[in-house]
Amino acid sequence: MIVFRKAALSVAGLALTIGGLTMVTAVEARAAAPCATENQAAGAARNEAAHQAAAYAKAKRKLKKANRTYNKHHTRANQKKVQKARTAKRHAQAHYRAAQARYRSADAAASRCNARATSPSRPAGSGDVTSALTQALVKRGVPQAAIDQLQPALGPLGDAIAGTPLDRLQPVVDQVAAALAGGVDPGLLVGVIHQVADALTQAGIPARTVADAIEQAVAQIPTDPSQIPSDPTGLIDQVVGAVESALAGTPLAQLDPVLEQIRTGLDGLLGGGLPGLPGLPGLPGLPGLPGLPS
Repeated sequence: MIVFRKAALSVAGLALTIGGLTMVTAVEARAAAPCATENQAAGAARNEAAHQAAAYAKAKRKLKKANRTYNKHHTRANQKKVQKARTAKRHAQAHYRAAQARYRSADAAASRCNARATSPSRPAGSGDVTSALTQALVKRGVPQAAIDQLQPALGPLGDAIAGTPLDRLQPVVDQVAAALAGGVDPGLLVGVIHQVADALTQAGIPARTVADAIEQAVAQIPTDPSQIPSDPTGLIDQVVGAVESALAGTPLAQLDPVLEQIRTGLDGLLGGGLPGLPGLPGLPGLPGLPGLPS
């Protein structure tokens, strides 16, 4: 009987260890995720709850054994052992319940965080954008050397597009990647995106509609730099027209001032003529990047 109990305790201990290691491994695998802190806290709370559960089970077994011994031999010493075992069980139960409560709270916090992090409607961060842009460029067959040359531009582009809902990010990224792959100056893309996004955001336009407007505005920029007119008027009209189409249904009283602000911003950005538009620092050879098939 004693051998059986020891074996049972060994199996329980092994199961607890394996369970703890599994949780730690899972937490470490998600350590790079936005909710790493919450996941680690939930894992630690789970392990502690498992330890307290094992301690509570052990305390119950000791009390049962003490009661059985006292029922056979009603001595003062055995009675004290029962009282001591009963107190130990009560404390173990309190610790177990507290650990369970902490685990439920930590697990709920981790679940909420993970739900937000994986929600398709959450705003994309700059890192989400740059990662998606890099992948889009690779899919288009852009050589790694050219992607490396573009790296200084991806940060500003990521900042410009950040805030786009994740489920609307890919179409925007695809349009930007097409222009970059064709050799369009990243400075032009950053400027146009900022002029459109800033005006619409300030006007209280929903993020999904802003994403649609950016996508359509960037689509008006020719992917072949040689096709971009030296007179910016035509390009400005195309961009503003695309934004207007994306905002169909917006009340005119709200739409007209926004379009005028975008037109004024683009005129200030492009008014000096596109050939003289400066590129981003660190990309002196980018305007000569050969075009790639879309």
